[in-house]
Amino acid sequence: MGVEDNYFQITDLDANTTFYDWVNKENDEIIEKLNLMNIYGASAGDGNIIVVIGSTANTYDAGDVVISLNNTISGITVDGNFVVTGTIALSDGTVASSLVTSVNGSTGAVTIAGITGPAGGTGATGSAPDPVFISKNKLINGNFDIWQRGNSFTGNSNRYFADRWVRFSDSSALAKITNGTLSRGTFTPGQTNVAGNPTYYAVCSLIYSGITTSDFVGIENKIENGDNFIGEKVYVDGYVRMQGTTGATLDVYIRRSIDGSTYTTEEFTDRVYAPGTTWTSFLVGHTVAFTGSTFTNDGFTSIGFKVNEVPSGQTLEISNVRAFATQGVTLEDSPFREQTDTQEELRKCSKFYQRTYGLDNTDASVTMLNSTDPDFTAVRFSATSTNEFYYDFPVEMRDTPTLTIYSPATGVTTDGYNKTAALDMRLTSGTSGWNGNIRLHTTGQTTLSTTANTKGIIFDIVSGAVIFDDIFVHYVADSDHNI
Repeated sequence: MGVEDNYFQITDLDANTTFYDWVNKENDEIIEKLNLMNIYGASAGDGNIIVVIGSTANTYDAGDVVISLNNTISGITVDGNFVVTGTIALSDGTVASSLVTSVNGSTGAVTIAGITGPAGGTGATGSAPDPVFISKNKLINGNFDIWQRGNSFTGNSNRYFADRWVRFSDSSALAKITNGTLSRGTFTPGQTNVAGNPTYYAVCSLIYSGITTSDFVGIENKIENGDNFIGEKVYVDGYVRMQGTTGATLDVYIRRSIDGSTYTTEEFTDRVYAPGTTWTSFLVGHTVAFTGSTFTNDGFTSIGFKVNEVPSGQTLEISNVRAFATQGVTLEDSPFREQTDTQEELRKCSKFYQRTYGLDNTDASVTMLNSTDPDFTAVRFSATSTNEFYYDFPVEMRDTPTLTIYSPATGVTTDGYNKTAALDMRLTSGTSGWNGNIRLHTTGQTTLSTTANTKGIIFDIVSGAVIFDDIFVHYVADSDHNI
């Protein structure tokens, strides 16, 4: 450390210091340190920055320079992103929004995440515009992150594909569909055609004959409860494209079910056009009608796309779909698209459909680290004297689920894997466990019985294990709405 370091301290002289030492200190330390010092006055360039130099006239030490931001600033132009972590308040104390993106100085119009609010008057007497509020995306898995049921489906039946997404046709249309495909498309990392950096998109194709505009064929996202959006202004945005020779026009709709089986449909006036092979963004709005219906626990609200006008055999692709409710305001553009958290979307989906397999594993997959040890995804418990184990769902389910269990070692249903015996439970009969206890199983007998409710599963060991055996099992639990 030398004199060029701000922390360098010049030591004191003492009675033993020679004249030569004093000369060296004077030249090498004192004079050198003084030569390195630059002392100037300090002042701010405008009234937005406050600069105080410490003196006897204030509470700061001599030599201190204190720089701070004035409580009131003006004349500032932001070039680039303007980030506000709190709220933005107007001069009368009204909270505008943390989503303000620009203010037109001549008209007083406030742009809030793509919404142009009412223009206030100009000058000192102008009134502040009212705040505008937009809900969060009402769709779960709107960007197709989660595909727990599989990545590709073929057939003409109504069915779930990506979590919360359903292909639905009424009985008239279903009779005219001969085949169809639903699958997961994958974006190239770093693509810029679809905002929000999604990973996947939906690929949909139907083969049919004779479908008309009066038939109903839809791709929709189900939202819990039947009373969503009633009397509200709703906007739906996203991206679409066609992989074929022609484009297609899609009607956006709300399908509302009172009890999970009967429903009504309300179509938007604005329509979506998918022109061709280039991803195209859309934004459509609709004021939802009031209803006097009483909804049951099985009621739902779907936001979807009616695909009757997609030519038979042509492929429609959909990405990053959102639905917003606003307080009677007209959106001129889509709000900024944030990248979603896959694990958060999975947690939301798990209220309706959950399983122990990883997202990249299909049901009945073998999930072993080696020939004897399961990986960490399966449920695991040890046999006790009561042969009973309570398992809590990581997310409480919407309703009592239907349940299927699998062995992680073989993928066989209705069976578990006995790690202590290194065999599926149905195959352990005659082997011995702790203290020489013999495992028993009769062919055709159940090895594990299960009882499930919205909170979890009770596993009962019926056969194929003895006390202290370690049992591993996968499950798939489905409490989703009826299609």
